[in-house]
Amino acid sequence: MAVATLAPALNDDVDILGLQRAQAAAERLLPACERVGEDGSRLLVGFCELADERSEGVLDVATLRGLRGAAVRTAGQLRDYLSTARAGGTRVLAYGAASRAVALLNLAGLDERLLPGVADVSPAKWGRRMPGTRIPVITPAELVERSPDVVLVLLPELLPEARAGLPGIERAGGRWVEVGTLGPVDRTDDLAPSAWSAS
Repeated sequence: MAVATLAPALNDDVDILGLQRAQAAAERLLPACERVGEDGSRLLVGFCELADERSEGVLDVATLRGLRGAAVRTAGQLRDYLSTARAGGTRVLAYGAASRAVALLNLAGLDERLLPGVADVSPAKWGRRMPGTRIPVITPAELVERSPDVVLVLLPELLPEARAGLPGIERAGGRWVEVGTLGPVDRTDDLAPSAWSAS
């Protein structure tokens, strides 16, 4: 599934209309609040719950379209990476079965054929499946036992924890890769363990 075919999964008109309605409802319901300035002065700020979001552009249509475009690109790159890896015989598993990962895996249209497992430290998730994908959630020990060539870290903030807790991945020749750093894969050589020693 190319990036272009993923784009229609998100409808601009529906998303923007929903955002505008939610913003209007929030502004009617949220109380005003006070903020203390750097000089100690008190400033009455309306709808302070939305102030930070507004300053980051979360309610700006152009910003949202940019975020959507980035998500679609990342999902397409992930799917292309996994398809190329599978075709080349590279064993790829993932780490981090969080709700943010669910959205990415669903947007990429993945299932257990392209990503046969996602490891997580939470015992409550073991033996379950990533919602909407049929991808099983496995234990960290099972991740190491399967001896993957690549472990995709679905949440970059988990990389230090994962590497420290699972040294067996690298001892067996595996490599940790943050999903956000994937780019277009032109050759299966880019996925082969022998190519990693040059990097």
